[in-house]
Amino acid sequence: MLSRNYGCLLLLAAVSGFVLQGCGETKSKVQCPPKEQVLEAVRNFLPPYLSAGTIELDPVAGDSGNAVKVNFKVEVSPKEDLCQVSHSMEGTPRLTMLRVVQAVGSKSSLYGSVAATRMVDKWTLDALQVQISPGYFGQLRAAFSGNSYVEGTAEAKAAIEQQAENARQAAKAARAAAEAAAIKQKADDEAAALKKKTDDEQAERDEKKRKADEERAEKDKKEREAKAKADFDRKKAEAEAVAKKLEEERQAKKEAERQRLILATVPGASYLGTLVDEKDKRQRVRLVFTEQKGALVRAEASNPDHPPWKQRFTGELIFDAEPARDGDVVYSIKMSAETRERMRDRGDVFHYFFLSSDCHLQLGVTEEGLAGKAKTGGSGLQVTLQSEGGAPGAASQAGTGEVSAQALLNLGDSYRQNKLLDKALIQYHKLVEKYPDTSAARSAKERIAEIERESAGNRK
Repeated sequence: MLSRNYGCLLLLAAVSGFVLQGCGETKSKVQCPPKEQVLEAVRNFLPPYLSAGTIELDPVAGDSGNAVKVNFKVEVSPKEDLCQVSHSMEGTPRLTMLRVVQAVGSKSSLYGSVAATRMVDKWTLDALQVQISPGYFGQLRAAFSGNSYVEGTAEAKAAIEQQAENARQAAKAARAAAEAAAIKQKADDEAAALKKKTDDEQAERDEKKRKADEERAEKDKKEREAKAKADFDRKKAEAEAVAKKLEEERQAKKEAERQRLILATVPGASYLGTLVDEKDKRQRVRLVFTEQKGALVRAEASNPDHPPWKQRFTGELIFDAEPARDGDVVYSIKMSAETRERMRDRGDVFHYFFLSSDCHLQLGVTEEGLAGKAKTGGSGLQVTLQSEGGAPGAASQAGTGEVSAQALLNLGDSYRQNKLLDKALIQYHKLVEKYPDTSAARSAKERIAEIERESAGNRK
């Protein structure tokens, strides 16, 4: 079988299966295969449009006595004219002009070599190599596109003339189209001028009507706007009055809740109630607040039935707390156990409440006292406490003036911490006026002086 690649400078072919007897005549003393066998191998290698004529051989000794390399020179000629692209001609259609590079019957020399192996009196050829320039022989006419023509032929001349005629017809058609377009443009211009005149006259009438309508609409609009503004101002004033009243009520309620929270947690405020677990088991509890500094509070819980059971809590007051998701109670007191010891032996939930560090309280002020929940030992408790002095804060109100004065001082401090200085001054002045001989009154005077100095510094 032969392998071909006509686009390469060096073409390789494998030639096998040609086994002939005898030997051709050569000038060399090295034996070589017959010329007819080598010529037949070359013919099988060449493309079908090339024919091989006479051949000359030049054998060269190989590595062994039975193998030789045979150089050859063969005369080849094309069976048809072979062409290459000369140039292209733009137009309709686009033409490709070809030139003949190898005329039919023209002769050329082709050099190459082949490996030959002899076995007794039979030769086997292999590894045929041929040296050939790329595109040297050109291509058949049929290999080019349909609009390709050989230069100088009648077919080429006819195609060029047809291309020129197509250009003339296209130019003629373009001139006719331009003339028709000019005529149409003139007619369109005249129609447009007439329409413009008619439109301008109509536009003038429409403009007069529009201005009259605008003047009338503007007058109506001003009247409506005046009426709407009067209605809006009236409703706005009413809404602002309602909003102001609601805000005053909200602030008053917020102020009352703040005071109520402060008074409910003053030192000495005592509450007695019950703890209820998830199984409705109950345990009595007493909660006494021992310290209050602004939003910081401390309290002590004890079990009246088991006096050794005691727990100290530290926490804060949440003045702007929102109602809890599980009810209407506002958890405005949040505290955690102070002890750092954890129970080694697991007791019930009440043991954890009184004796373990793992205990947290959330309470809110109610009409009767305090209510909320506790989380301890991974379980929850419901907490209900009644004030032992009546309503929340009643014990402090009914107690000594020092306790009540301290409650007002704490309330003022909470306002001051939240930058509500006007409200803080109101509480401090109220304290000084109502309980002038208490230590809390002396502290209130100092705070009043501090606020006045800070305000004076800010004005500078």
